[in-house]
Amino acid sequence: VVFVGSNHNEHFGQWLNRCNPNDDPENALVYHEVRLEQLRRAKESLEFLDPLEWWFEKHLTDRRFQFIDHDSGMVVGKYDISNHGHIGANGSRGSAKQFTKFGGYYILGHSHTPGIYKNVIQVGTSSVLRLEYNDGPSSWLNSHAIIYPNGLASLIHIIDGRWRA
Repeated sequence: VVFVGSNHNEHFGQWLNRCNPNDDPENALVYHEVRLEQLRRAKESLEFLDPLEWWFEKHLTDRRFQFIDHDSGMVVGKYDISNHGHIGANGSRGSAKQFTKFGGYYILGHSHTPGIYKNVIQVGTSSVLRLEYNDGPSSWLNSHAIIYPNGLASLIHIIDGRWRA
């Protein structure tokens, strides 16, 4: 399992910075455990790892995962899978359309809307399709990409809990 650097991963660190554990007793132990590790590392002058990555390494027994950032350039077949899609050229907001201009092949997430745009495959989401912030008509779909051994890729849509190629 590969965790690609994304705005989703960054939300854990943002939560740590704005959370008051007294107001969130359900997650207070998580907050204090991560903050304690941050303090320990600061005292020992160690560089602090991404808090989400550290949490996973500490609490998951199955270690068959790795975290990569969007500058890693991880390629499977001919597809670069290291970009979530939230960061585009020169730090701008990313989009599938923008990635079509970079050359190469990409599989992106971020927009929660699946599609194929020239050399870019955009997956959907694994979340529920209605959240508190996506009011009105929605193009969101539970959809994933698969890269076949021959290097071709396709989208797999999940509709009503069932998938079809």
